[in-house]
Amino acid sequence: VSDSLRCCGLPDGEYDLGVFNSEDPAVLRLIEITARNAHAAGIWVGVCGESGANTELTPFFMECGIDELSVAASSVLKVRRAICDSN
Repeated sequence: VSDSLRCCGLPDGEYDLGVFNSEDPAVLRLIEITARNAHAAGIWVGVCGESGANTELTPFFMECGIDELSVAASSVLKVRRAICDSN
């Protein structure tokens, strides 16, 4: 796994494999790479779950061109507001 993270430009010690953090720079870099390459191949990209509902990440997802954020019904309005606020 560390080789996978290293390929994203993060040197040893800049990631913690013991705890998942959707805001970790390595995770965000992988999302960015995935979105760019998928879109270049004409493939749709979506983010779901807690990451999709994390309004601190909404502007980042929009910059990456994420096509869809799938969230629980209780999060729809706050995510929609974050999208409007970031425009």
